[in-house]
Amino acid sequence: MRSKQGSDTIKPLDLTLPVRSCIGCRKRANPSALIRVVLVDGKVIPDLKGGAAGRGAWLHKKCAEGAISRGAFVFAFKTNKAQIEAVDVSELQQYLLTNEWI
Repeated sequence: MRSKQGSDTIKPLDLTLPVRSCIGCRKRANPSALIRVVLVDGKVIPDLKGGAAGRGAWLHKKCAEGAISRGAFVFAFKTNKAQIEAVDVSELQQYLLTNEWI
């Protein structure tokens, strides 16, 4: 039986709210426990307000480095594997270093 608990919280997963999967660890969580990122002109940018256009991906803050190192953004954004070098995660890394988040 699968646990219905989010990985970053001690609260049970509320199934009345939307549920998203982290691209780093593949665990399910409510959006409040994850950060949404979008791909804009080849750059992975945090979508803090949740309204940015385009395909988004969700991840836990603690899973970000793992997702970056294994190239999870290429698969999450369904970009061409030849463009793997073109995905720029510098803005996401800067955000993770400078902002307190959960």
